[in-house]
Amino acid sequence: MDENGQQDDAAELVIWGRSAGPSLGQFIVQFRNLRPNGKYAVLGQVGTTPNGSDLGQTGTIGSAPGGAWCSETFTGTNIWAALVYRAGGHQYVQAAQGYVEGRKQ
Repeated sequence: MDENGQQDDAAELVIWGRSAGPSLGQFIVQFRNLRPNGKYAVLGQVGTTPNGSDLGQTGTIGSAPGGAWCSETFTGTNIWAALVYRAGGHQYVQAAQGYVEGRKQ
């Protein structure tokens, strides 16, 4: 969404998980470029603290429709992720934050 509430579905933020043993899961954050729309000033960050980038940072997510970038692997941690870019004179932001449980339920 941009500052005026306009939605742009040309990119997405995905959290992937997999089993890392009987009681652990490993996770990565992926930024995906789904559709060309003239994105520029791309900034993606993933960290264990708000505005952190200790799990990775990128200034590009590759060409659509297959472009993507992934964070470092993490297990059972606080996560903050944000993807920001400009297109068509608007700035778009997608963010996620919270605790990712490292145990299978």
